[in-house]
Amino acid sequence: MQFKGPLTTWPDMLPTDKAKQAEQYGLPRVGKPVGGISQFKVPPTPSMQPAIVDSRLQQLVNYYADWLAKQAKYDVLNDNSQEINHYIQEATNVVKVGEKEVAMFAPLRPKLSALQTFTTRQVVALCVIGLLWTIGLIVFRLEMVMAIIAAITVMYSFNLILSVSLAIRSFRNSPEERISDDVVHALKDADWPLYTILCPLYREAQVVPQFVQAMLALDYPPEKLQVLFLTEADDTETHNAIRALALPPNFKILVVPDGKPRTKPRACNYGLMHAQGPYVVIYDAEDIPDPLQLKKAVLTFANHGTDVVCVQAKLNSYNIGYHRYCGIYLTTPAEARNHCHIGLLGSFCLLRYITLFWTGCPVHAWFSST
Repeated sequence: MQFKGPLTTWPDMLPTDKAKQAEQYGLPRVGKPVGGISQFKVPPTPSMQPAIVDSRLQQLVNYYADWLAKQAKYDVLNDNSQEINHYIQEATNVVKVGEKEVAMFAPLRPKLSALQTFTTRQVVALCVIGLLWTIGLIVFRLEMVMAIIAAITVMYSFNLILSVSLAIRSFRNSPEERISDDVVHALKDADWPLYTILCPLYREAQVVPQFVQAMLALDYPPEKLQVLFLTEADDTETHNAIRALALPPNFKILVVPDGKPRTKPRACNYGLMHAQGPYVVIYDAEDIPDPLQLKKAVLTFANHGTDVVCVQAKLNSYNIGYHRYCGIYLTTPAEARNHCHIGLLGSFCLLRYITLFWTGCPVHAWFSST
């Protein structure tokens, strides 16, 4: 299936502006496979699945199949192109910050940005604290030093107690959601939604073949999968490495227009404007996701209401030097359980596409793909 570019024109723009913007943010050409044959092998899928005996498992399968069918019908009947085009029009505006022009491909919200590091009140408060601290050292000397050390010790002790309590809570009442592999295999012929994969790359030509192989190993219908390589304009090495591969037609290369700030979020913002699927996931080039991860993420959304717009996959870091898995995240699941505002990791974030444009919901659910 050939994905069409989503960057359409808008009725409020002049024809000259439309042509100029299409030329500035248009999709680049993608290299054709050599001989029409991909050099990567797709892992074979089992032709037969074992029959489901457990009645509870069968009920889950029926529930998920019905939910997927309703979602597919909803996507057909509801056209969000007007909202998406309005967002793209606002996101492509170049914003002037001081004497610099910034194109971050997202609407600028000054109150939520870091353009102003400190507010006036914060500066005044810091000056008052610094003045009191200086006066205390001059007047009380040793007593003031002892008081400062005691205050720092109390803060670190409180942080340690909080971290330990969150870790214990995550063990006793984990918010993780586990989707059985048997359920996913039983839904092999279900109507799965379109999924867009964003992969921001910068000077990572060496890991491109590994990433492509990991994407081909995903157990997801290829015609329902859109893979976008997000490359920078000056990174010709990575760009050429991708073009040299014989990729399936659902793999696309997007060259992020040169501009400031040159960051990973900016590249993802540009890729989001070209996403076709109602679900989006961000992968780093070195990521090797579980083959069933995308399907399990979709089914995790089925277990919650529309207020959940993002799920975070559990991430293990493989240390090549020690040949073992390391890095266990304990506090973040407990923070999610306690409805805390938590920061997401840079990858393995699985999102609802359209709701990102006008809502900001916390992560209510984690799921495990293992």
